[in-house]
Amino acid sequence: MALTLNTSIDGKKFYSCDFPDLSISTNYGLANVTIAVNGSTALSTRYYAVSGRVTVRNLVPLVELSMEQQGKSFCTVGITISVANETVSASCQVLLCKLKCMTVDVDTFLANSFLTTHNHRLTTLYNEEVLPFYIAGSGNYSVGTFVFTLNVRKADGSYDSYEYISGRRFAFGIVTSTISVKELQWVCENHFGNGTQLLSFTLKFSSRLIHYYVVPCASAQEFRFKNIFGCMESLGIPGATISKLESDFSEAMVDGRLQHYDVKHTRTFEVQTAQLLSGYMTWLEQFLTSSFIMRKLPDGMFADVLIKEYSFEQTDAPGEENTLSFTWQFADGKQSTQRYSIHTGIFTEQYNQIFA
Repeated sequence: MALTLNTSIDGKKFYSCDFPDLSISTNYGLANVTIAVNGSTALSTRYYAVSGRVTVRNLVPLVELSMEQQGKSFCTVGITISVANETVSASCQVLLCKLKCMTVDVDTFLANSFLTTHNHRLTTLYNEEVLPFYIAGSGNYSVGTFVFTLNVRKADGSYDSYEYISGRRFAFGIVTSTISVKELQWVCENHFGNGTQLLSFTLKFSSRLIHYYVVPCASAQEFRFKNIFGCMESLGIPGATISKLESDFSEAMVDGRLQHYDVKHTRTFEVQTAQLLSGYMTWLEQFLTSSFIMRKLPDGMFADVLIKEYSFEQTDAPGEENTLSFTWQFADGKQSTQRYSIHTGIFTEQYNQIFA
């Protein structure tokens, strides 16, 4: 053949960060190259050969950008090379992965792991954990079983565990399931009695395994973000938050009165976390650098937010503390964490007896 694709990609699976360069041999002095991501053309151009060879390099940003724009985490990438009446085609499947951190092949990872890089994580009683994973096959839906091992402290101070099984229905491909920690707490109380405290739980689904440690706290901030696989994950942060309001304006004298104009109010929220393990800090890098972040509001809805700045310092020294502080802002500049009600709420618990 006078036209050859020397790069071996046909029928293979790649992480996007490892997508290979294309090496092409041609006797025509040129080659027309088309790259389609999930059927949508991401690149269509002509390259001129040097000594009968064409090399197309650095395709990783192109593939990842196209996948992100289409909201795809796992899809087919097709390569078509043509010149004159000759055409060579090849295709592969690509899993979006924006960091070179994987030590297993794509098939092994998809079959045996949730689409996350952190399988030992903190949560709170108020969180709804979001877990993405891949289901192979085709059809309308599949049925699977979540097996929870719930570790508790009972009202009498003793410790125990309970296996709770939840049957669920899933689509095929990359799917997301939500886990309510409060619901699991209710399961524990229903089985062991009132006063039972959920300390941690392990979720097993097929060969996938993930562990959660429930942090006792009065409240928590819950965020959701796209991780390096382009999938939504949840993050519950126990920590202190400082709300800041800043105003910027210009001044002018009008009819003898000083007035403000071009007034801009900026609301930011500074979060200081509690002590964190080194592995947890590594995972939080994905949160801080994510292209899409949402925060859960008091009414249960989610609003888009931006990370304005952060202080991230991580150490793996034994006994050393890891903490994170970051500042976030609502993306539209209008949202507020407050939710107002016609009910005044002045008769709180400490005053009920007096004003009853």
